[in-house]
Amino acid sequence: MFRKFLKDYFNFTRSQKNGILVLLFLIVLIIIVRLAVPHFKKNRIPDFSEFQEEIKEFEKSLSDSNAAVPEKQTEDSGSELFFFDPNTISVDDMERLDLSPFVIQNIVKYREKGGKFKRKTDFMKIYGIDTAVYQRLESYIQIKIPDEQISEEVFVKANNHVRFSPLPINLSDSTDLIKIRGLGPVLSGRIVKYRKLLGGYARKEQLLEVYGITRERFNEIKEEIYIDTANISFIYLNRADEKTLSRHPYLNTYQAKAIIHYREINERFYRIDEIAENQLLPEDVLEKIRPYLTLD
Repeated sequence: MFRKFLKDYFNFTRSQKNGILVLLFLIVLIIIVRLAVPHFKKNRIPDFSEFQEEIKEFEKSLSDSNAAVPEKQTEDSGSELFFFDPNTISVDDMERLDLSPFVIQNIVKYREKGGKFKRKTDFMKIYGIDTAVYQRLESYIQIKIPDEQISEEVFVKANNHVRFSPLPINLSDSTDLIKIRGLGPVLSGRIVKYRKLLGGYARKEQLLEVYGITRERFNEIKEEIYIDTANISFIYLNRADEKTLSRHPYLNTYQAKAIIHYREINERFYRIDEIAENQLLPEDVLEKIRPYLTLD
């Protein structure tokens, strides 16, 4: 068959021969292109899928009407958690909460001297109660104040409505926040969930990033809260992995990769300002994430 083709080929005219050669060249070229294309990769678009999944999870949770009271915590400690009023709880019940004898003694002395717990955060005034202990018990504290004391100690009159004394935004749960005029159960739940994503609020204006909180509503509630930055969760630049970095609402996967890549080349960060000096993050992003960054 090939011999016949060669014989016929030499009987073709010059133009027919050229046509056959061009056709063969095109066929070979197409085969080469088909084989070579998979080996040429275009610049990859940064993968934001993980960050987008985090946002989807957050948006899905926005429909929650309230944050549930946490189930029993610190099971390994052997403590028993239950609702209690620090103004009236007995020594035996304080022991059931796994409070140390030193703390129990301080609570008793505080009450004997006339001290009163007027709000949950007053419990942290007791010497020996650190943030970890407070957070473990916070949701179970229920303070009952006599009616005659409420008007002068807890509530104040303003603009013909009643408002609570300012609340610590990083320690208050949704059941606390719902007491602020202008915040219903949905917004209170969103504030708490966004706080978990952030690692705590570093400034009041971050509430404007919560879906549903307008500037007008923010102006109504900003005096009802205060920022307690001691409870912010830090990102350790010299230890955090890419997943930890990209999980934060202010960073995307591409920016997380840039930070990790720089650290791998230079072994570590010696100053946070290295991020700006090497243009690892836009200036506005760095200013927002700076309160959450620490070296070690």
